[in-house]
Amino acid sequence: MLRRRYTLPVLLCALATLAAGARGFALDHTTDTLETVKKNLEEKKAVLVDVREQGEWDAGHLAGARHVPLSKLEADGAPAELIELPKDTILYGHCRSGGRALKAAAVLQKAGYDFRPLKQGYEDLVAAGFKKDDASAEKKAGEGEPEEKAKSGEEEKEKEGGAPADKSALPPC
Repeated sequence: MLRRRYTLPVLLCALATLAAGARGFALDHTTDTLETVKKNLEEKKAVLVDVREQGEWDAGHLAGARHVPLSKLEADGAPAELIELPKDTILYGHCRSGGRALKAAAVLQKAGYDFRPLKQGYEDLVAAGFKKDDASAEKKAGEGEPEEKAKSGEEEKEKEGGAPADKSALPPC
């Protein structure tokens, strides 16, 4: 009795998996090694696609990556018209941990792209030697500068014998 109850759901799941594979959707992450990915990127045979959301991208992203948020792919439904990615080039997709890259693969492969989702996420790729984009690193590093400069100006005034600024006279922020 127990066997019969689980046989049908298992069979249906297997059939759905086979049907998805027949349509060309990614059932798993790419088997390309990170060395192969790096080589293909260096030889301009591939493009790196970051499918994380805008806030994640702004916090840091990989050099040379193209940003195509998964939410845009799922909402717009016509990625070929909305994004400019080459169809004749391998697209390696990444996110934070690999899940959204698989979802993006379903959308982009259906639209005719050779999209290969990476299991490794952003932090894993950085740890494996993929370079961060310098502009995003500089932007993040420069975010605290104005406050630091203001503090150092007050310290200089105190060193010169001047009185520290009266903070109660300043308007509230």
